[in-house]
Amino acid sequence: MKKILSLILFFLFALTIFAEVNVKFEKKMYDLGEIKEEEGPHKYRFKFYNYGETSVKILKVTPG
Repeated sequence: MKKILSLILFFLFALTIFAEVNVKFEKKMYDLGEIKEEEGPHKYRFKFYNYGETSVKILKVTPG
C-alpha cells in the first residue's frame, strides 16, 4: 500500500514539474517618463497571453 501511495505522489509531483507555463507579453517594459506628484496617479496596463496549458497567477509585482 505504501508503494502505491508513494508512486501516486511521485506522478502527481512529476506532473506539476512538467506543466509548462508559456506567457507572452505585448510589452515587457513601459517608460512613464518623469511624473510630478501634483499630476496625480498614472496607470498602464500590461497585456499578456497565456499559451500554456495551466492557469497563471501573478502573485507579486514590484516597480522597477
